[in-house]
Amino acid sequence: MDLYYISCLNEASAKGKQAGSKAVVDIESILQTLASKKIKISALNGKRGIELHLKHAKIFKKKVSEICGKEEHCLFIQMPVVCHSVFLACVLKQIRKENIKVVLLLHDLEFVRGKRSKRGNCVSWLRTFIEEISMFKQADALIVHNTKMKKKLMDYGIKEDKMVELEIFDYLIKSVESIQVEKCSDGFNRVVIAGNLTPNKCGYVYDLPAAPQFLLYGANYVQDENSQDNIHYMGSYMPDELVNVMQGDFGLVWDGDSAETCAGPYGQYLRYNNPHKTSLYLACGMPVIIWEGAALASFIIENNVGITVSNLNEIAENLSRISKDEYIVMKKNAEKLSKELRTGFYFKAALNKCIKMIEEK
Repeated sequence: MDLYYISCLNEASAKGKQAGSKAVVDIESILQTLASKKIKISALNGKRGIELHLKHAKIFKKKVSEICGKEEHCLFIQMPVVCHSVFLACVLKQIRKENIKVVLLLHDLEFVRGKRSKRGNCVSWLRTFIEEISMFKQADALIVHNTKMKKKLMDYGIKEDKMVELEIFDYLIKSVESIQVEKCSDGFNRVVIAGNLTPNKCGYVYDLPAAPQFLLYGANYVQDENSQDNIHYMGSYMPDELVNVMQGDFGLVWDGDSAETCAGPYGQYLRYNNPHKTSLYLACGMPVIIWEGAALASFIIENNVGITVSNLNEIAENLSRISKDEYIVMKKNAEKLSKELRTGFYFKAALNKCIKMIEEK
């Protein structure tokens, strides 16, 4: 059974010139090492509407049928699909009748992240919910982030026996030599915050406690001349550049508009997803500090690669309790995990489980 995958990346994304596409690009890079075959589908320009959705669906169906033929093959798709269509669930149903097995990897559950949005968006949310769930039900296998996401999807009728947990996203780095995270300082109290720093998404960044030291990396940061002395904006970098310049002792995994807890749609979404920034920190051999309510919190504790907090004001005190020997153990564990993340270990394992599951049915 040959493996094919859908690629909707534009040229800039494929070359890693758009930060948000790093996870998608990494998955495609890993697929290429597995001798899989690419089916390129470009997003069409035009006014959004039924007509554009129909065009996308027809192109999708035509290309897959032409390339895969009627033989038994496996088609891999990353969700959400860039060249999306409200009719893709129907397309998947049709191609499965042509003896093609479908595996979906879920980068994000848009209907879960958007559920707490303003009421005025309820129609948009309902459409997204129907689109996503209908596609999930047509898949032969689903790669989900973790146990919490699996249970959430089971609540909406997705069968447990066709879901495989990823555990954590891989994070490819071109060369080991490019990792330049410094050795721990005596106080190891430098906490890195990496990502989109816009106030609308990361309001907590503008309400950080007076300790420890915070090093901010990312776009859309609104600098204030009267900001606290312990907050240092380090600039914005593309993913491959960031691993060369990022310094710190811990990476923070937090989201939302509050320093008290992970609040709002982005903050609460951490209960179900695997934030890619977690993989960034660990791929660089950096232990993490993560919200105790996050789905990935158990992974961090089980692997002893960081600590959990319920409130950002706890960080300074919790760090003061960690001995240097304890920190060194966390760092060594993170460096060990880094080797797996940089080589695609977790995605390869999940994909193999999916293919084995399909073959045994």
